[in-house]
Amino acid sequence: MTAPERFEAKNGPFTNFFGMYCGNADATAKGLEPYFNGLLRANLEIFSLMSRRAQAYVAIPQR
Repeated sequence: MTAPERFEAKNGPFTNFFGMYCGNADATAKGLEPYFNGLLRANLEIFSLMSRRAQAYVAIPQR
């Protein structure tokens, strides 16, 4: 091996490990994105329902 082929980055032998970890974390995040979007939409619906119910309870004495 020549000298440039043996050159390793600052992280040493763990460079490939960190690159692989970040790549897999990115792929996992992309795969779970539809799940989290659905979860956030459900959360928004629940909070809007709670808000409408609270407004209805506040409006009861005015009737």
